[in-house]
Amino acid sequence: MQRSDLQIEESWFDDIQPDPVYDNLTLSSFNELFNGSGIYGNGFKTNFMVRQKGLGTGSGNPATFSKCKYGIFVSRMEMQSSDNIMDRMTTGYHSRLAARRTIIAQNKINAYETAIELLGFDGANETNVWSNEITFGHSNGIVYADWAIRAEGNLLGNDRQWINSNTINFNQQALSGYGGIYSNNCRWLKIINNEVVMDDNNNNNHGIYLTNCHSGFTNCNRIYGTADYTVPKLKWQSAITLFDGLDPEIACNIVDATVNGIYVDGTINSLTTGSLQVKGNEINEHLYGLHYSTNATSPAINYRGNLWLVQNLPANGLHALNDNTNNFVQNKVNSTGLPLLPPTSTQSPNNWFYYLTGTADFECRTPETDYCDDNFPASSNYLVTEPERLAADETLENDPFTEETKWTIKKNLYEKVTDNPTLLADTLMQQFYLSQQGTVLAALKPIDEGKAGLFNVDSVQQAWLAAKRQVMDLSTGIINEQLIMLDTAIVQQDSAAIAAAITTLDNEKAALEPIISSADSLADYIDADRIVAATAIAGSNAALAATMQIEDNEKKVNEIYLNTVAKDVFEFTNDQMQELYAIASQCPLAGGQAVYRARSLYALADKNTFFNNFTICEAAGYAMRKPEKTKSKLGADKIKVYPNPADRAATLEYTLPGEDNISFEVMTSAGQVLEITKLENSKGSYTFSTGKLAPGIYYYRVKSNIGTAGYGKLAIIR
Repeated sequence: MQRSDLQIEESWFDDIQPDPVYDNLTLSSFNELFNGSGIYGNGFKTNFMVRQKGLGTGSGNPATFSKCKYGIFVSRMEMQSSDNIMDRMTTGYHSRLAARRTIIAQNKINAYETAIELLGFDGANETNVWSNEITFGHSNGIVYADWAIRAEGNLLGNDRQWINSNTINFNQQALSGYGGIYSNNCRWLKIINNEVVMDDNNNNNHGIYLTNCHSGFTNCNRIYGTADYTVPKLKWQSAITLFDGLDPEIACNIVDATVNGIYVDGTINSLTTGSLQVKGNEINEHLYGLHYSTNATSPAINYRGNLWLVQNLPANGLHALNDNTNNFVQNKVNSTGLPLLPPTSTQSPNNWFYYLTGTADFECRTPETDYCDDNFPASSNYLVTEPERLAADETLENDPFTEETKWTIKKNLYEKVTDNPTLLADTLMQQFYLSQQGTVLAALKPIDEGKAGLFNVDSVQQAWLAAKRQVMDLSTGIINEQLIMLDTAIVQQDSAAIAAAITTLDNEKAALEPIISSADSLADYIDADRIVAATAIAGSNAALAATMQIEDNEKKVNEIYLNTVAKDVFEFTNDQMQELYAIASQCPLAGGQAVYRARSLYALADKNTFFNNFTICEAAGYAMRKPEKTKSKLGADKIKVYPNPADRAATLEYTLPGEDNISFEVMTSAGQVLEITKLENSKGSYTFSTGKLAPGIYYYRVKSNIGTAGYGKLAIIR
C-alpha cells in the first residue's frame, strides 16, 4: 500500500516469507527489503497512515500474524496497531522515518529477531510503544545482536515519546538475545514502567542500553538477571547501561541479579542540574551494584537516595566501583550506613560515597508523593558542573582520553552558556565563551539547531492539515458505509440501491480529490522550503575547518544527513555507506557523539550490524576495566599484522617471551569471534586467510596466560 490510508481489522496473516522473485519490487527507503511483510505501507508524504487492529490477545484468540518475516513494515508514514498475537515471527514491527504518530500497543509478540524496530523514529509528533508482551531471540543460523525494542533516533525528539509498561522475556538459550531495550541517539525518550526478565547472564548483555541519551527518562523499570556472576567475557553485563549522554535521568528502577546493576561509561554531561540524576534506584544483588568504567566522567551523584539493599554480596563483589581514578568525583550521602551509604569495604575507592549532613536524600515514595506517578517534570535550573569548570579552565584530566573527553564536555558547555546568558556573569564562563569564538565547536551550534528545526511545521500549517484530515476521515467513513450498502445491494440485486451507492461514492471521490491535491501541494511547499534550508545548513557545514577526528566526524555525518534524509533522498551512495561505516565503527570515546548519529543513519540501510562499544573500544586500546599506564596501544611493540589493509591473506608476527597458552582471534566490529587459533611458540609468525572476510573493518587480539597481549584493527579491501 502506497500513498493512501489503510485500515485493517479482523484479518490474519500466516506464513508470509520472502520470495527472491520479488526482491526488485519490494525495496523500501535505503534499499531495505520489505519482502515477506504481512502489511506494508509507504507514505512518501507525511499525511497517510496504517491503522490496524488484531483479533485480540486472550488465550482463546488466534494469532493475527504467524510465521511472517515482518508483521507490519511501514516507511515514512503513521502507524497505529494493537491487539495482535504475533507468533513465530522474525520481526513483529519495523518502522523507518516515521511520520506524525507511531502507536504499538497491547500486543503479544514472539519474535526470533528484534521484535519492534524503530529506525529514525523521532521525526514523528508522537511515539508510544506500550503494554506489549514480548518474547524474543534465537540460536539458529546467523546470530545478530537482537533486541525486544530497538529505537534509533536523530536527536529530533519531543516530549511525547514513550516506551512504556512492556513486559520482555528472552527465549531460553537464545544467543541472539542481546538486550531488552536499546536506545541510540534519542532525545526526550521516556523508558518507564517496563519489566525485563533475562534468561542467561552469559548471553543477555543488557536489560536497558542507552547510548548518547539526551534529556531522557529511564524510570520505574524492573530488570532481573539470573544471578550468574562467573561470566568474565560479559564484564559489562548489566541491568541498565548508560554510555555517553546529556542530562539522562535513571530513577526509581529495581535491578537485581545481573553482573552490574547500573553501568556507566563515557562522558555524561548536564545542562539542567548540578548532579547526575541516577537516583532512588533499588540495587539488589550484583557483582557490582553501581559501576563506573575507566572512561566514565559525570557530575556528582549527591543526595540521590540510591538504595543498596543486599548486605551479603557475591564473592569479590562491591556495592559501588569506580575504575576512573583520574577523574574521581566524590558523592555526598546524608546517611551513615546501608542502604543509602555503602560501607567503605564495599566501595572502591572507599570514599567514593561519603556521609555529609545537608540536603535530604531523594526518596521515590513518601506518604505524600510517588515519584513514578508525577510525570517526571524536567528541572528549570541551569548549573555548571565541576567537570565542565575543569574543562573550561583546561585542568580536566581523564587520561588517556583527555582531548576527546574535553572536547565533548566543552561542546555541551558552550551550548549551555549560549542558551543561558545569565551564566556569563561567571568570569570563568565568560572567558570560556570568548575563547571558543571562531572554533569548529562554536560553529557547530547553529548547524545543530538548524538540523533540529528542519522538520518543524508551523502551527498554521499544522492546523490546516489537521482540519483537512478531519474532513478526509469523515469522507472515508461515508465511503466505508456506502461500500457496505453497495455490497448488500449487489447481493439483493437492487439496481436502484446500487445506483444510489455508486453516485454517493462518486460524489465523495470528487469531494476528496481537491482536498488531497491541496494537501499534497502544501506538503510539496513544506518539503521545498526544508530542502532550501538544508542546503543552506550544508553550506555552513562545508565551511567548517575541522582539525581533529572528532570534529571531522561531526562534519562528515552532518554532510550525509543534510544531503539525504533532510532532502527526502532515501538511498545512500556507496561512498556515503563506507563513510558512515568508518565513523560508526569508531569507539565513541575517541570519535565523539557523531559516532552514534552515524550508527543511526547506517541502521537505515543495514539494520543487522551492531556496533558493540565495549568490544570496539577495548580493541582500539580504550580499557574498560583498568586504565593503561601509557597512551600507546597495548602490545604495539610485541605484535604486528601486515599487510594492513589486507586482501586475501595477512600475517601476524609476535614476540611474547616467557608467555604461553597463546591464541590469536579475529573479530567483527560487533565482537563476534570469527577465528581462534592456538599458537605453539612464544615467538614466530602466523599467516591466515582473509579471503572469506567481506570488505570492512575487523579487530584482532592476541591472548596469553597473563591476559591480553595485544590487539588492533584490521581493514579488508578489494
